[in-house]
Amino acid sequence: MMKIVTLDSLDAQSRVFLADMLDDSVLRASLFGGSGHISAWHAERIWSHSVDDETRWLVRCVESQRIVGGIGVVREEVRLFVRSDLQGQGYGRASLAALLQLRQTLGVWPNLSAWTVRENRAARLAFEAAQWRELGLRRQGGGLPTLVHYCSSLV
Repeated sequence: MMKIVTLDSLDAQSRVFLADMLDDSVLRASLFGGSGHISAWHAERIWSHSVDDETRWLVRCVESQRIVGGIGVVREEVRLFVRSDLQGQGYGRASLAALLQLRQTLGVWPNLSAWTVRENRAARLAFEAAQWRELGLRRQGGGLPTLVHYCSSLV
């Protein structure tokens, strides 16, 4: 049975909560394939104040009312994370489903895409379960992990 989540608007308090969540080294490792300065920089880039808050949301479990992660769209690219202690429980898939429902309702973002670390099995399973197509790999230099590119077209 798929989890049911809601996408809640961000406010000052929730931005701080999500930033604290992204400080978790286990979460950063799953998102960015490492820890330390590089991962913290990527986390800040994804959820910085320079990004329009109307395209980012808290992801809240409807049943428990717990905040389970965050999701956003920047230039038709999805940014998604789930708390490290809740990964592998279906919240990523549910978050994508909620975002795709919002996309259909609003008629926006016709060509969503996303990148994830190749080793992030939970994220890859979530994209595949949501029937996103894998477009290919991007090998990065400097010891950074290989990325997998996904897309979802509005149909």
